[in-house]
This record gives sequence, C-alpha cells and structure tokens, in this order.
Amino acid sequence: MALSMFDQLLMQLACKCRKRPAVAIGYFDIISTFICPICGTVTDTRDEPHRTLLSELRYLATELDTQTRGSGEVVERIK
Repeated sequence: MALSMFDQLLMQLACKCRKRPAVAIGYFDIISTFICPICGTVTDTRDEPHRTLLSELRYLATELDTQTRGSGEVVERIK
C-alpha cells in the first residue's frame, strides 16, 4: 500500500512569521483557507498565486498516484 501524493506533497504558505508552515495539499480538498497558528496570516487558495500553485500540485499528485496504481500498488488517502 502506498500513501497518496495528496497527503505527501506540501504547499508552503505565505506567512508573515518566519516559520512559513507547509500543509499537505489534500487538506485543501475540504477548505480553501488556512490561518497560520503562529502569526494569524490568512492564506486563501482561491487567490493567485496560490490557486495556480495548488492546481499544479494537484495535477502532479494525480499523475504520480496514477503511475503508482499502474504498477499494481494500492494508493490510499489519509482520512
């Protein structure tokens, strides 16, 4: 069994703090905004440049998961 790339690929967020948190792209299947727990900066993935970056990462994750399935492995998402 392989873990889906949606749960492995990280998107770094634009925060004002120096921590610059990264969140798995699968997190944005449910919500479209992220509030940094450190500095409170809100990142909205519906706005540019986040929308384009997230779209590209989702495409990459889909392609990589498809290749993994093609090699006979089961791809599973974290729930």
